[in-house]
Parts: sequence; C-alpha cells; structure tokens
Amino acid sequence: NNNDNNNNNNGNLVHRSDANERYEKLLNEAHEKDKRLRMALPNNVQDVPEALQMGTARFSAKDSLRSTEWLEANGACLDNIVTGVTTIPQAGRGAFATRSIDEGRSITTTPVVTLDRQELHLWEKVEETEDGRGDVMELVGEQLLLNYCYGHKSSSLLFFPYAPSVNFINHGSLEESNAEIRWSGFPYHKAEWLDVTIDEMKAKLKTGLLFDIVATRDIRRGEEILFYYGKEWEDEWDEHVNEWGSMKEEVEDVNDY
Repeated sequence: NNNDNNNNNNGNLVHRSDANERYEKLLNEAHEKDKRLRMALPNNVQDVPEALQMGTARFSAKDSLRSTEWLEANGACLDNIVTGVTTIPQAGRGAFATRSIDEGRSITTTPVVTLDRQELHLWEKVEETEDGRGDVMELVGEQLLLNYCYGHKSSSLLFFPYAPSVNFINHGSLEESNAEIRWSGFPYHKAEWLDVTIDEMKAKLKTGLLFDIVATRDIRRGEEILFYYGKEWEDEWDEHVNEWGSMKEEVEDVNDY
C-alpha cells in the first residue's frame, strides 16, 4: 500500500510539473501576442480555477470591494462635484457642487502625476543639420496639458491632478472663489516625497502625492466651484481676452468691407 501511495504521489508531482510548464509556455505566448491578455491571466496555474470562478478582473484586484466602514475610514468622496456648462462667459465647462459643503470641508481629493515641464514643449523642425544626420528643432509652444498642471513658473516640476472633474474647476476672483488646493491629509499621501530633490521627484514612476480641494466658505448645492488662480494668471487672461476681442473686431471690419 505504501508503494502504491508513493507511486500516486510521484505521478501527481509529475502531472503538476507538466501542467506548470505548459502554463508557463501559455503565459509567454500570451505576452508576445498581447500584453493586456497576459495581464489578465493568473501567474500560477493553481490559481486558474479561482480566477475562472471570480472573473479575471476581480481576481487581479481582490481588494476592489470594500465595506462601508472601511471606506469611511480610508476612502475619499469623489462625487461632490460634477461637470456642467460654466457660468463664466466663453469659458466652456466648469465644476459644480452636487451637495452643500461646509467651509473647511474637503470637496474632493485627487492624486497627482509629476511631470517635467520640458516634456510638454512642442518642437518644430526648422532645417536639417549640416551633415544631414539630424534636424534643427525650434520651440514653438506648449502642449495643451500644461493648462491643467500646477507648479511654480520658475520650476521645471509640474503636478497634474486627474481625479474626476477637478480639471474643470475655473478661475474666480478673490471675492468669487470658494475653494483652494492643499496637500492632502489622507494616509495615502506620501508627504515625505516633498522633502526630496526635484530630480528625485521627477524619477518617481508612480503616484504618491495627493491634493485636497477644500471649501474656503460654505458652498451651496449646484454652485460652481472656483479657484483663485493668482493675479499674474488673471492679468494674462484679461490681456488674452482683450487681444481676442481686437482680432474679432478686425475680422468683422474686413467682412463688412
């Protein structure tokens, strides 16, 4: 009997080893064919039955469902604002409160991506180099993404927030604004990153910093959320509007003529 049991165990080991080898081959083929397909597959053949039962998406993110108690202790509410047509003329869309929010309370929280300002430069080929092996490039502008980033004008480091609706928050005057940005108080905010060098910050390949959007006064349900972007931005915006108005008048004069 002992010999029979040993033979059975040896047979199971051989079968398991063969299954592992075949599954490893399948994973390699999936990686070469489609990386997204590979990401959807479990790393071990032993986990395949559980993945089939749960679904690969749920299996790869087992913590995607949390209790209400856990969310209250660790989560952040992201549905306090929603996009809509702004109340500001010619400004497109804005962000509006979905419920009343008291002064000092968090409106929403957003992770931020760190970017190098140079990554947003737009270049245009001017001519080829004398040896014909390269191109002479000229800086012609900035990518539109720059309009949604935050940073000091003299710094090469930028922060891009990407939670729902936060990039629709428009500028309001000192009297009109009702919100401001603060570094987040959530435990997931890696405050220690703020003490590293700029080069170290740029080298971060994952999100670790969070912004809190905080109400600076009581906000009514349906009210537009507004930041004060600063006097320099305000002056440049007024200049842009005046220039655009002058160009529009010139075009209308030409058309009338």
